[in-house]
This record gives sequence, structure tokens and C-alpha cells, in this order.
Amino acid sequence: MNLETIRTAFYGGKSYIKEARVLTSKVTHLKITRPPNFDYEPGDYVFIRIPALAKMEWHPFTISSAPEEKETFSLHIRSAGNWTNKLYKFIENQARINDDNVSVAVSGRRKTTVACPNMNNNNLQEEMTQGKPMSEKLQNELKLFEVSIEGPYGTPTRAIFRAEHAVLIGAGTGVTPFASILQSIINRYRLSKQCCPRCEHTWTGVLPPTLMELKKVNFIWINRDHKSFEWFAEMLAQMELEQGEEQGEFDKFFEMEMYMTKELHQNRMRSIALQMALQTLHKSTKKDLLTGLKTRLQSGRPNWDKVFKNIQAQKNGRVEVFFCGAPALSEILERYCAKYDFIYHKESF
Repeated sequence: MNLETIRTAFYGGKSYIKEARVLTSKVTHLKITRPPNFDYEPGDYVFIRIPALAKMEWHPFTISSAPEEKETFSLHIRSAGNWTNKLYKFIENQARINDDNVSVAVSGRRKTTVACPNMNNNNLQEEMTQGKPMSEKLQNELKLFEVSIEGPYGTPTRAIFRAEHAVLIGAGTGVTPFASILQSIINRYRLSKQCCPRCEHTWTGVLPPTLMELKKVNFIWINRDHKSFEWFAEMLAQMELEQGEEQGEFDKFFEMEMYMTKELHQNRMRSIALQMALQTLHKSTKKDLLTGLKTRLQSGRPNWDKVFKNIQAQKNGRVEVFFCGAPALSEILERYCAKYDFIYHKESF
């Protein structure tokens, strides 16, 4: 009996995909209803099985949402193999079906959303929380959206809140554990805000104790093209919103850098001209034209010596680097961490 057979027979709490979205660069975003007692930490991962795709296949994915989201948890899944490609096509196909079982919404940015219509159904809630049987009609409606879950399991990124100065480096979809962590940081920071009873002005004078030993976070995200930054654009915009708060500590606490490695144009000279034009526009508008964020999208790969020297000069205590991405970049970062005496943690990818 192989491991997948054992998992199918003995593990896997049953849940349902509440919403699925097809994103750019062949990434599928799943929102899954949290089963009872499903508690996880930022950066954890789960094994999932979707019987509609393959009855016996289990695959591990990092949770990309924050634990503070009580009703659902999210996965961002890049199409990189047979099962993940099948998932992407499955969601794409479901989005084309506009019947009683599936509601479809397509935004201006070509993001296709498939929503299961009965996730707020009282019968379903009772079935999931109390084990009550579903009607045959409801079973048929939900069959396509059923998912089995094993986990969650911890990863090295759990150590982030024990670091004094954490540097989070994500390459491509390797950003997912850090998306969970950053959203959790936002939630903890917002819960600590004080409010004036007269004018309702809010502020945070000191960093909340829920951040534990953290004094500073540097977040670096590297993608091949600018469209991939759309995956977590809303979250990054929230981070920038907190940075702009008057009398707040978040601006000093959090720094973000984003890099795009692909040239803007096949012609090198035209690419340079476009980069200069975008830089000029950013200076005047304080907004990046490609991402819509305040943080400027930098072209090319990071100069790691320059990046690490800047981090070292900040003197915020013990520096720990957390990386998730390709093994080749992991080897480079490990060498630089040894050079600057930073502690290095890597996620398997």
C-alpha cells in the first residue's frame, strides 16, 4: 500500500472549494472552507486531494492566507505539472459554464472567478460542523468542489516571529508563505491600533506585542514579468496603506522591494528607454505604472551585496533571511548570508 493510498484511506478532513480564480502566469487561487478545528500558523502547508481531478492523488501546497481569516483559507497553485495543469483547465472550463451550479465573474484584468453557490447554505454548514447528511441534490451540486485536506504542517518560516530583523525573499510563487505571514502581520498591527473617541483618528504608537521579537521586516519579491505581481496586489496595497499612516510605526517597521527580471522590450535600447520613462513617471505620480503600487518596480535582478549591506547598516538586531524559490537562487543567498553573518532559512520548492 503506497503513501497516497494510506492518505486517502485514513486521512483528509473533507471540505469544499468556496471560490476558485484563474490568475496570470497560469496560477490558480483556491479559497477553501476551513473545516472545524483547522488551526494553522503563517507559512504552514497542507496536502490536498480533489476527487474531481484524481481520486488518489495528494499534493502539498503552502497556505497563502493569514490564520486570522476564520471562514476560509487560500492556496495559490502554479501550473507546473500534470495535476496542476489539470486543475487550471478545470477551473477555466467551470468558468464557462453559466448554470445553476456555478456563478461566473470575469474582471477587466481577465481574472476568472468560479464560485460555489451553496457555501452559505444552512444544510451544508450543518453537514460540516455536525455531521448531518446532505440532500442528494446538494451532494451533486458540491461534488465538483469537494476537497480532502491533510495537515497543516509547519515550515521554517514559523520562526519569523522569533527573529529580530526578518528578511523575506520570494521568487515567483515562492512568495506564498510570505503572503500568509505579511497578512498576519497586517492583522496583528491593525488590532493594536488606538482610536480617538472624539474624532475617530486611529494610530499605533508602538509595535504590538503579538509581533513578538520582530523589530523590522524587509520583503523582497522577484518575478519574471510585471503581471505576476497581480497575485497579491491587494495585500501589497494594504501594506503600503499602513506605511502611510501618520504617527505610525509601520513605515519604519516594514520595507518592500520588487524586481522584474524580464526586459520590457526585446530591443535592449528600447527597454532601457521604457525603464527611464517609468522611473520619471514614478517620481512625478508616486505610483508605479505597471503594478499600480507606490513601490517602484525595479528592473533586473537584485544586487545582493548592495541589498545586504543596507540591511546590515540598519542595525535592528539579529538578521534572519527566509527564502522560498528556485534552488539556484537559494545557493546564492546562502553564500551571501554566510558573508554577512546572517542566519539563513530556506523552504523546499
